[in-house]
Amino acid sequence: MIGLLFMGFSKKNIRELLDTVGLYEDSEDIYEQKNIVLRDGRNAILWENKTNGHGILDPEFWEKSNYYQEDYRKEFSANLNNFTNSKDHLEIYKGLNKRQYEQFAHMITHSTRFLEIGCSFGGIISLVNQNSLSCIHGIEPNKYDSEFIANKLSSARIFNSTFEEFEPNDVIYDLIVSFEVLEHVINLSDFVIKLSKCLERGGFINIEVPNHNDALLKYYKNCAYEKFYYHKAHIHYFTPKSLNNLFALHGFEGSISSFQIYPFFNQVFWIYNNKPQASATEALSYPKISVINCHEELEINKFFDDTQAKYLELMNQYLIGDSLVYSGRKL
Repeated sequence: MIGLLFMGFSKKNIRELLDTVGLYEDSEDIYEQKNIVLRDGRNAILWENKTNGHGILDPEFWEKSNYYQEDYRKEFSANLNNFTNSKDHLEIYKGLNKRQYEQFAHMITHSTRFLEIGCSFGGIISLVNQNSLSCIHGIEPNKYDSEFIANKLSSARIFNSTFEEFEPNDVIYDLIVSFEVLEHVINLSDFVIKLSKCLERGGFINIEVPNHNDALLKYYKNCAYEKFYYHKAHIHYFTPKSLNNLFALHGFEGSISSFQIYPFFNQVFWIYNNKPQASATEALSYPKISVINCHEELEINKFFDDTQAKYLELMNQYLIGDSLVYSGRKL
């Protein structure tokens, strides 16, 4: 266990928690206790900011510091009940990773010095590598994923480390990205300050995190999804306001957008079945006729594509997709 036990609602304990996670500017008066159930079935406590909706998991439920070296990938994988190796992950998530890469691809030039924090099995950094940049670095604490991608991308340098332990050795980057990483970090202020030190003035960042205003959670109010949504690996739960405030406070200017990882039909599955689909392969796909033999089949596929596109547009318009993206630059 990390930190102290914050089970009793006292200003002193909340102040200690806010200092521990680097939210020094927040007042303890604006946080309230929310009872939640974690994905593993345990009753837990979330400390929620009443003004911007940001959530902090009580430290009683945080994982040990070396959790991400091996255990995380064993517990959280593309298949709910089976371990998935790095090679299979790369194939399963290639469509999603291409969409994530497109979030920042327009920021890349031939002279870009690139860093991905938490490059996992390499789905995104592999696409960056196609640009033949002179400096492509990735940081990944999981030793199996880091070995896999280092062997696959000989022109990229992969550091088997957390960002907190990473030593940049005087390299300053033009573009730093991370996907589904910041929610795992204990001290947000320390993380963003170090990120800024590693970034050229005027350099760009692209940071994706889960959305605490996720439509299934906030608007559909799906109780089964809520018990799946909260889990021990996530310390922070960001909203558009809290994510924007964090980077503005540390010398960045940028904008927040919504990014919907899972398609409309995955949302429908949750609503009618009150459980996740069995694998990421199923969850990331939607109905389509694979072999087109007539005009009617073509129109059916078009309907599915149009439905998906319209739903993504709706989620993004109101910033209620399952993820948020902060895209900005260092002032």
